[in-house]
Amino acid sequence: MKKFLILLLFISFAALSFAQKNIKSVVPVIAQGADFISLIEEKYKQQIVNIEYDAVLDKKFIYRELYSNVIYGIIVYGDNNIKEINLTISAIVNDDWQEVAKDDQTESMAMIYFTPKSDGLYRFEISAELYDKSIFGYYGVIIYR
Repeated sequence: MKKFLILLLFISFAALSFAQKNIKSVVPVIAQGADFISLIEEKYKQQIVNIEYDAVLDKKFIYRELYSNVIYGIIVYGDNNIKEINLTISAIVNDDWQEVAKDDQTESMAMIYFTPKSDGLYRFEISAELYDKSIFGYYGVIIYR
């Protein structure tokens, strides 16, 4: 019985070790974000109002209050598993979400300059196409004004 438990423990550690080799790191996306932050704040003298990092398999949503007549820049970028990333901004119109801006170029980065017509809640849809669909990709979002 003792040998069986030791064997079971060994197999568990081996499986855990194998699984950890396939763990992705968010560090490259955060490092790339640091480069964008330096560029936005130091070179362009803009104020960052939101930064988020997350994992994605196909699409994610972010909700944010924006103010009218403020020009916002939104950058969405992905790690090396993201082949293409797109950004769509929607606002509530007649009790339903309606698209108000979109970047759907075929790149691993999306960027939009957007000036809301009214104060309110806006939805940011991030959709990604992955190279390897069996694992997620990390992305970063930076909103500045």
